[in-house]
Amino acid sequence: MNEFRIRESAVRMAREEVLALVAEGRLSWEDLHARLEPDEISLVQEMPPSLNWYPIATYDRLVTTLMDLEGGGSSEYLVERGKKVVESLTAAGLDLRIQEASLHRESADPWWARVGPALVTLPSAIYSDSNWLLVPGEDRGRFTLEVTDASELPESLRHSVQGVLECLATRLTGALVRVTSGRPSLDRVVFRGSPA
Repeated sequence: MNEFRIRESAVRMAREEVLALVAEGRLSWEDLHARLEPDEISLVQEMPPSLNWYPIATYDRLVTTLMDLEGGGSSEYLVERGKKVVESLTAAGLDLRIQEASLHRESADPWWARVGPALVTLPSAIYSDSNWLLVPGEDRGRFTLEVTDASELPESLRHSVQGVLECLATRLTGALVRVTSGRPSLDRVVFRGSPA
């Protein structure tokens, strides 16, 4: 299996947040050196323009640093950070999909026929070498999203994706959706959404 990787945009966002902590004096370069691998320090100092994918372990160390310093070590910080990531996205494709789903909320089609693809598209486009399967429920906002080949998906990302899915499902369905997550086995992660 190939090394599990993450899109450059996610790494860039985490990098900028870590650099802000350094600029504020809340994180010293010495402490950052202790948290990252030597080649990751140069990545934080200057991202190469040609890479589209980065090792997931690098991203994990960056967001774990943020969780420790900004979130007091709580995984709930990562869930909330995942929600903020969706709120800050301005990509036309995501906005368009949300708008299209919103326009057809009252159609006769099951809710997941309209919005389900968007729940899978964003996470599966960000992470490489994993499979995402949506199993919708009949109630609007009720679903199970199962990730297989996920042994390299760190817990920090499980919590972040939980927040992403909760925010996305709420925006797509127009109703409050709560998402929980768990890891029933090393290579399987399950997210469950339900109307709040």
